[in-house]
Amino acid sequence: IFNIVADMLAVLIEWAKECGQVGGLVPHLVEGGVSVLQYEDDTIIFMEHDLDKARNMKLVLCLFEQLSGLKINFNKSEFFCFGRAREGQDEYRRLFGCEMGSLPFSYLGIPIHHRRLTNKEWKIIEDRFEKRLSCWKGKLMSYGGRLVLINLVLTSLPMFLLSFFEVPVGVRKRLDFYRSRFFWQSDETKKKYRLARWDIICRPKEQGGLGIENLEVKNRCLLSKWLYRLSIETEGMWVQILRNKYLHSK
Repeated sequence: IFNIVADMLAVLIEWAKECGQVGGLVPHLVEGGVSVLQYEDDTIIFMEHDLDKARNMKLVLCLFEQLSGLKINFNKSEFFCFGRAREGQDEYRRLFGCEMGSLPFSYLGIPIHHRRLTNKEWKIIEDRFEKRLSCWKGKLMSYGGRLVLINLVLTSLPMFLLSFFEVPVGVRKRLDFYRSRFFWQSDETKKKYRLARWDIICRPKEQGGLGIENLEVKNRCLLSKWLYRLSIETEGMWVQILRNKYLHSK
């Protein structure tokens, strides 16, 4: 039911856009431009830098509240300004009653930024590793038990992000460090010698390794999936954007 009501918001914005009251972004890449993204209760609204059209968008949101009976909590919402829009961010703040957000922000578990993420902004993944390791008692496990936890839990933690971004070398080495330390030391305070290089440990068992997944190879495979989907799919907003921006002459 909630999704049905949220679809009504998208319909209202689309009507306003067709009447020229609001404008979507990147109309040269997507027909009509991008105005709203909706996934369950997560909503992102895109507007071009135009205060008059921003006021129209506020009227659309007020109309949505009256028709649906749902109250939009602007106090829990954030807005982000890019480029020249930063000059008018105070007016936008007063208009919508939202606080200015900081980049990167998280949408569906993915950090969003207008540029490539830095190593520092990847720390969320390292924090997940440390949080997970803090509750494990590796010294009470055999090498086999630690191997199972590394393959089934630690290696799976960054998988969602690995399927969207190319992981920087420094971040990947830190993740390998956590996995290697847990496998060999089991106890953070007591150091032990590594009996084999990590790249050997990550080889398949038939090649003399232990079958731990190589994050670099996994990252490349997951990203290649998008190339395959792009080659066979013809519909979808993401397909239009990538084809029109990068592949229109290739």
